[in-house]
Amino acid sequence: MTQKIVILAANPKTTPALRLDQEMREIDERLRRSKNRDQFVLEKRLALRTEDLRRALLDERPRLLHFCGHGAGEDGILLEDVVGCPHLVKAEPLAKLFKLFSNQIECVILNACYSEFQAEAISQHINYVIGMKQAIGDKAAISFATGFYDAIGAGRVIEDAFEFGQNAIELDGIPEELTPVLKKKSNMNLFPPNIYQKSSVEISQTKLPGKGLDQELFQHFIEELPSNGSIRFIKETNMAGFSFPVNRLDQLHNFSFKWADAEHEFIDPVLESKRKELFDLIEQYTIYVAYNTYPTHRFGFNTVPPEWEKEQPERFWRVVDELHELAGKVVEAHQELVRLGRTQLS
Repeated sequence: MTQKIVILAANPKTTPALRLDQEMREIDERLRRSKNRDQFVLEKRLALRTEDLRRALLDERPRLLHFCGHGAGEDGILLEDVVGCPHLVKAEPLAKLFKLFSNQIECVILNACYSEFQAEAISQHINYVIGMKQAIGDKAAISFATGFYDAIGAGRVIEDAFEFGQNAIELDGIPEELTPVLKKKSNMNLFPPNIYQKSSVEISQTKLPGKGLDQELFQHFIEELPSNGSIRFIKETNMAGFSFPVNRLDQLHNFSFKWADAEHEFIDPVLESKRKELFDLIEQYTIYVAYNTYPTHRFGFNTVPPEWEKEQPERFWRVVDELHELAGKVVEAHQELVRLGRTQLS
């Protein structure tokens, strides 16, 4: 399974210059030289602003996110504003953003000074988050990155890669190996196996004929995206200015993440065509929701802003109608796949 890694970098005006180009180059080189190089995709976003962060998460859908730049302890991490000046982003809104991607991102690295505070907040939603408990020098930050990604490229798990990063600092004779800290979510989110791990399902599938593979995959589909979960919710929910709990869409987000790889494709071409149609529609729906609904004063709830109905009625009803139309298409495609699977695989 291909894994996407996204590097985000910010070095605003008036802040001390960092060797971010070297850190990014080292990460790129470690992955390109690794034995699993064909199974990683690396993307980079520079001069990071808050909107760039949000778009990178929505557009790139990374499994691992690496931030390099400046941190300021409890005051936040430093991104850039529209003219390149420092813009502080505090831990709470940062953690809320990452919560929306908890079924997508497995690990976040904040390779920035005094970023432990943000790491602790983000780890409430993301399985693994690495931060720095104090200031870290350029050399130590780069050494940590080289050791960490050498291990990731070799197929080691995140806890091991963290220790390789610490050891790399120590091997380079820099007395900062204890500066990086690893925070772990208490109740881990479930992810598909890494490229270097085989699950019991994958192993057993290699012994099954084609129809047996599709039967097992269809059973997973029914369990992970049942008709009475997120599907029923979007079918019955009126988006015309009414707030809704964001977590009711979790099954859709999880499907978009987990069912994007070859291991979740049906062998039967008719079934696979229907699965692909459903997958594309769910992608369209969740992205449209992300761009056109906004948090309310009630934590965990979003809405199409009801004030738009008076201030921007054309926009309001266009968004509401599109949400309802997309939801109907998702529900219809889901039910067609359920019926087809029960007929073909019985």
